[in-house]
Amino acid sequence: MPLIFVGGEEWETPPEDEMPRKNVLIARIACEALIVFIILALAFGCGPRGRYNIPYSPNPNVNEPAKVIERVIKQQPASYTYVPFNVVVNDDCIEMKTSEPGGWFKAPGDSTNTICFRNVGKITLNSQGIWYADILDKGGAWIYYVWSYDESELKFFIDAMYVMMDRLPKAQ
Repeated sequence: MPLIFVGGEEWETPPEDEMPRKNVLIARIACEALIVFIILALAFGCGPRGRYNIPYSPNPNVNEPAKVIERVIKQQPASYTYVPFNVVVNDDCIEMKTSEPGGWFKAPGDSTNTICFRNVGKITLNSQGIWYADILDKGGAWIYYVWSYDESELKFFIDAMYVMMDRLPKAQ
């Protein structure tokens, strides 16, 4: 009788009348392999994927925060975001145009993004192989990402954002 190997053990091929037993054995091995695959997929596929929120307390000593914000937004790596071609920072808001009028390239939505300092609730520093800041509104919803290869540059950006937020007149 020919031999087959199952799970590292040597088995004789069953006679034709015992074939259903062989099919049950193959089905059992397939189910065990599927269970192992699912466990590994859950263990390695559902983790944080290298995203880490870094605790950071902003430093309020920033000269010319509007220029810092404008520079960091314009110098974002293009492989991570649509880098605005025009950034204007005033006392109330940041306005970013993502594509030039009449230009051949149009960004999705082809619009002006505006972030008003009054609506910003929190800015978090994160790392995912590259540094980025999450700008969140007062309800915790995402507004915008700012990306940088340089941690200190992104911290400087966060500092400048908080300085601009603190300059707003307080609501009565």
